Amino acid sequence: MNLLKITKKHFLSVFLLAFLIPGSLSIYAINEKISLNIDPKAEQVLKKASEFYSGLKSLSVDLSLSIMINKEEGKNEGYSLDFEIIAKKPNKISMAVKENSLVSQFICDGKNIYKYLPAYKKYTVENAPESFDLLFSDEKIQAVPGIFVGDMFFIDSILSKDTYKYITENVLKIGYVGLEKINEVQYHRLKFEQKEGDWDIWINAGDKPIILKSVPDIKKLMEKAGKSNVGATNPKAEMILIFKNWKLNEEIPDEKFKFTPPENSKKVGSFSEGGEKMSTKEKELIGKPAPDFNLRVLGGGEVELKNHKGKSVVVLDFWATWCAPCRIALPILIEVTNTFKDKGVVFYAVNQGEDAKTIQDFLKKENLKCTVILDSNGQVGNRYKVEGIPQTVIIGKDGTIKKVHIGFSSNLKTKLKEELDEILGITGSPK
Repeated sequence: MNLLKITKKHFLSVFLLAFLIPGSLSIYAINEKISLNIDPKAEQVLKKASEFYSGLKSLSVDLSLSIMINKEEGKNEGYSLDFEIIAKKPNKISMAVKENSLVSQFICDGKNIYKYLPAYKKYTVENAPESFDLLFSDEKIQAVPGIFVGDMFFIDSILSKDTYKYITENVLKIGYVGLEKINEVQYHRLKFEQKEGDWDIWINAGDKPIILKSVPDIKKLMEKAGKSNVGATNPKAEMILIFKNWKLNEEIPDEKFKFTPPENSKKVGSFSEGGEKMSTKEKELIGKPAPDFNLRVLGGGEVELKNHKGKSVVVLDFWATWCAPCRIALPILIEVTNTFKDKGVVFYAVNQGEDAKTIQDFLKKENLKCTVILDSNGQVGNRYKVEGIPQTVIIGKDGTIKKVHIGFSSNLKTKLKEELDEILGITGSPK
């Protein structure tokens, strides 16, 4: 069963993922640097809240999401979802999403990730990453309807090592609206503006700056979705997310993160029929001759791709220092390709449009050593159809493109080793 062919009963999960959550389906960073404009008072409030959340070891919270869609001829349609979230650092989380009588589950017990969709009575199992930052950067998790819905829920930001940095990523402007009293409690109201849409959040003004609610202004998103997705020519919608029953730094037994396969459920490798399918970009590139280029090397020298033909397998990583998924992927790419260096594998980090000092400062700070080549005007990226980063391309010794990775995946290390083994005709990965 194709997940895109979802029944009306499960419409809300897909609708939220596809149209209502700014940035929630971003598996890679758009190839442009965003400069944040933040009000000083909003920055003070947000940094206090971020420090508070970054210091947490565990949390549990109930979320209630409701949406009202105003259709043609005065007809309205309401939906709701309830979430139960329990988390314990560095990487244990249980998230149950209740829709009517069905419960979708996402559980990471520290060793494995379990995802269950009741609509199909199927579940998947995969290796768990070592931290929440890696987990929430995984495009496969972002893309599963009804299980994980990303940035609007702030859970990924709250559990990140650097909450402030994570929550402000890809945000254009944050304003301070003012103090508001709700049920006799004072809350700071902040307004976030993003290219895809805007939203407000309310943060407790007391000693514990917990989030009370989030209300997105989804006009931009609904305009994009107004074709046929909600059954109206010009739909309007109101949405609100309420956080309640916060429990912070309480002892959470490991039993809470145990996954028990529901009765009559089936373990599968992928929720899609036929497993993972090639994206359009991959189809356009794989099997084609790799576009040649001649680029300057950071620190001096030049690289001409054609000189590697018949000699080396070349791994190209299109990246930038400001791109969070790139910063996570780059050390992994360096580590894996280094293990294959004596097998004829060459790695180039193809920086997209940044100056030498910015790149050098980043590499020094992160203690990373690799050959960086400078695609200053993005022309090489264009030849490789790069629209978002990171994008990793593996080129065989024959000069053709063998593999393409768009975005970051938590199984990148294992996958890359397997692919290089396959391309080189090696049995067993190098130690």
